[in-house]
Amino acid sequence: MQRLKIYFLVVTLVLVAVCLPFSMVSADTILKIEATGMQYMDHYRSVKVTAKNNVDFWIRFGSELEMDLSLTSFFFPGTYVTIPITMYLVKANLASFCGCAFVDDGTYFSIQGLVKYKDSTIKSVSGTYIQNGIGTSGTFSSGKFKSVSK
Repeated sequence: MQRLKIYFLVVTLVLVAVCLPFSMVSADTILKIEATGMQYMDHYRSVKVTAKNNVDFWIRFGSELEMDLSLTSFFFPGTYVTIPITMYLVKANLASFCGCAFVDDGTYFSIQGLVKYKDSTIKSVSGTYIQNGIGTSGTFSSGKFKSVSK
């Protein structure tokens, strides 16, 4: 099983090296995220997540291989989760990405989406997410997200 994991890691790195001859994103690009969808809480209560009641999230792309998720725009050490991602070029100014991070306490965040950029600067991000326990303990939510002005 361990050899299979290493094999997939090597294949992924080779594909990234072949598909990404240049850097698609500039380091430390920070974007505020607006999420919509459904949030499920303890005791089977659910709430529709809209732009008016969502929890603010920020993402920071460090490279094509990782992004950070934070509840603040400052990204102080210990206030964010690093999510390993796979990103590949779809068109000249469009890339697709996906990633997932698990935390020891059962918290996780899974994300996939599209990045629109120009001259290595990210202009917008959109996609879907699934999370458990990020922001509020005992909650599970899924839905769509998009970047908005800070």
